[in-house]
Amino acid sequence: MNVRGRSRSPGRLLLCRRRGLSLAELLVVLLMSSVFFGGIALSFSSLAGGQPTPQEVRREGKFAAQWMQRIFYKALLSGRSFAFRISPSVPQRYLRIYWSNPSEVEVYDGKEQAWFTNHS
Repeated sequence: MNVRGRSRSPGRLLLCRRRGLSLAELLVVLLMSSVFFGGIALSFSSLAGGQPTPQEVRREGKFAAQWMQRIFYKALLSGRSFAFRISPSVPQRYLRIYWSNPSEVEVYDGKEQAWFTNHS
């Protein structure tokens, strides 16, 4: 060895130089670990939340029905018209009322206790 700590033989120099990971290897490892731990976190969050009980779903349905009754009453008193659209194929967490003149939007949030679908 010389004063700088390098070996005089060329084969030894190549073995000692490569000690760390390249940037590409490090990024690949970080990507794989983030995908793995992200999947684990998503599975635990869905297990921790659980599904609502039938009583909670019924209660949320009653709240949504009362909200819709208030919307009809408000439209009757104010003389305003509104539009209500809900998808027949995709369950939605929100109910949206689109008021006309002035243009406003009211939203009812099911709070993940109930999902709404049009079955007409």
